[in-house]
Amino acid sequence: MKADNISYSYEKEQVIKDVSIRFDVGVTTLIGPNGSGKSTLLKILSGQIKNYSGSIEYDGDNIKNLSVSQISRLLSYFNQKEQIYGLISVESIFEMSNLKNIDYTKYLDYFGLTDKLKLPFNQLSGGQQQVILVLAVMVEQTPYVYLDEPFNNLDPLYKAKLVKLIKRSEQNFFIVDHDLDTLSILADRILLYKNGKIVKSGSVELLTENNLKNIFGTEFKIHQDVNGNRRLIQDF
Repeated sequence: MKADNISYSYEKEQVIKDVSIRFDVGVTTLIGPNGSGKSTLLKILSGQIKNYSGSIEYDGDNIKNLSVSQISRLLSYFNQKEQIYGLISVESIFEMSNLKNIDYTKYLDYFGLTDKLKLPFNQLSGGQQQVILVLAVMVEQTPYVYLDEPFNNLDPLYKAKLVKLIKRSEQNFFIVDHDLDTLSILADRILLYKNGKIVKSGSVELLTENNLKNIFGTEFKIHQDVNGNRRLIQDF
């Protein structure tokens, strides 16, 4: 995916300011404060918002020239806040997503949720609902996957399993989340974002105490674990 000079205004306020992004192999994460337009940018990149300036191309094709069916085969998108399923069963959610007829029960087995398959979605806990919806997006098996706060509501076990699943996947992920410690382990590429602009982009080495203080206006401490991974701890 190649996005060049993306700008977008909402009610006369410019919220995205001349953003350019390259998103291809692996996991790319967008890190920035609340209210800075991160979710809006995801909607633009995934074709949900059209009235922006600039250009977005997937494999050389401008997304504005692609049909809805072409886009749905190319990318998938998750945002729990916009998903309302109510009494529909977990099985029905997966069946709607499973256009390639893959065996999605292996995902449920992995998370220990096989016994929830016939249950109404609204009978699951918040964390279970979150896992089911992220898995339903991954089941679509699109080359590009956009995840908006996928680790919200997840307990440590579910989070660990989801991280491992994403790392093993052959799909390419663009993730927005505030779980910086998890992103520091998961991400191949970091985009630091503030006031509608990409401030810096590069490897996980960008996650320094000074850079994070500049983005969020608060203190962090950086540690390295026994595997050499950066661990981010907010310093209150």
